[in-house]
Amino acid sequence: MGKEKDYSEFELTAYDRYRMKREHRKDIILGYFHNKVRIDAEKRTILFYVDDFHEDYSMDSLIEEYLAEEEKRRGVKLKDDPEDKEYAAAEVKKNREQYALLQKKYDIERMSSHGDPTDFSDYPTDENGEIDYDAEEPIRQPMNDVLSGTCVTIRYGEGILDFVYADLITPMKERYAMYRLFRRIREKGIIDLPDPEPTEEEKREKVYNRTQEIVEHYFQFCSTCNDLGDALYASLYSALFPPCFIGYEADTDKMMGRYADYLVTLQKEYQKLLEFVYDENFHSEVLGDLYPSERYRLYREIHDLPDFYVRREELMISPEYMGSPKRMPFGMEQEEYLKRIMKAFSSNASEAEKAFAEEYGLDAGHLTMMIRRPSFMSIQYDVSTAAEMLELEFTKMMEENIRFRKCKRCGKYFIMKGNYDTNYCDRIADGSTHTCQELAAIENYRAKAAENKEYALYSKYYKRYAARVKVRQIKEADFKKWKYQALTKRDECADGKITVEEYEAWLEASFANRRKKG
Repeated sequence: MGKEKDYSEFELTAYDRYRMKREHRKDIILGYFHNKVRIDAEKRTILFYVDDFHEDYSMDSLIEEYLAEEEKRRGVKLKDDPEDKEYAAAEVKKNREQYALLQKKYDIERMSSHGDPTDFSDYPTDENGEIDYDAEEPIRQPMNDVLSGTCVTIRYGEGILDFVYADLITPMKERYAMYRLFRRIREKGIIDLPDPEPTEEEKREKVYNRTQEIVEHYFQFCSTCNDLGDALYASLYSALFPPCFIGYEADTDKMMGRYADYLVTLQKEYQKLLEFVYDENFHSEVLGDLYPSERYRLYREIHDLPDFYVRREELMISPEYMGSPKRMPFGMEQEEYLKRIMKAFSSNASEAEKAFAEEYGLDAGHLTMMIRRPSFMSIQYDVSTAAEMLELEFTKMMEENIRFRKCKRCGKYFIMKGNYDTNYCDRIADGSTHTCQELAAIENYRAKAAENKEYALYSKYYKRYAARVKVRQIKEADFKKWKYQALTKRDECADGKITVEEYEAWLEASFANRRKKG
């Protein structure tokens, strides 16, 4: 038998410390959700199908089973608390308001039951017990994370920029301070709280089956969402990939601090990545000729990171079409697709199909639908944490050669759109109603006007004649014609073809002076 190992002087590498901050802790589940992510390379969009398993409407049967087993073990009937209904009503109202706020920022739609468009189990039925397809689709209101059970669509890069520039700490500070205060009160014994620090024996709880573990984790997730409050929605990715605090309630402040450290670590990492991989002025004498993917490889080498990581990719083969019509199977045109669909629903199995079905033990009707309806292959990713999603989105952008650039006005990065070359973003500037692009154009014009007399003269007479247009002393059509001529002559003056004095004389004589009253 080997000796017991002593790790008291074990030295962690920089990568070890980095990995510890980004991975699960013993009291925090970072990958509690399993979201399905689809990438549309042609539209350059990312579609999220948000996990809705962690909501009451999905957990109902497991919760009932868990409570029944608890009653049996304890020998006590568990009663409903009437205050729970009032609390639930208040939560529904609050969550609807939060959902409305998020809809103003992101492209969000609610999915049908359990995210399956073919699931009509919650639809009302008519007097014959048949599904009423004309009835309004049931809406399931999430009680924990308001994005549970939704479809969220963003453009490439939007998730990264939203996360990098989000204020992740301010909304969490107030919550953290409150739980930190509770800890101090408990430790100093100022108030006899009903939940004192448990003994080591009380901290150990016997687990009887998988249902108990799932449901108790779910209850802890409900508490986590309540603990985080609005801090959960500080960014899109913090809302799409929420944590679950599974430690003791008295340690909420510590768990919240560790979770904040995880988010800020990611935020700083991607701020550095954007600069290193995409900033054209960052060490341009060394990195200027490298592609983003080459810069990314160098960044990982410098920071002692592995040059690979694993994605959980899922291949789906289904008659349900998802994606671009240009990617039909075997180059199938839209007309052929529609003909096959109509044939699948309008004709019975042929004799050959019946014989084939019998030979392979299949239902003839099912076989007919299988061979007559086109089948599609689609790829999606199973993503559970913000770290995984940021890596997926960042690398997909490099695969599709989509670039970021730093705005020369506000200093924030933005997504380059096609071949449109600009140095300014289209964000609304702080304290303004104009974008950085618009403000840059105004500022550049003013700078030129200050340096060149012809620009100042044009601006002076433009304002004078525009004011006369408003009071109808000059016709709109005449003013537009003058504007074109004035710009042409301004450029001629700038090129030295006419003098500043000649340009000013022309501007002055363009429209007759207003007549003075008798």
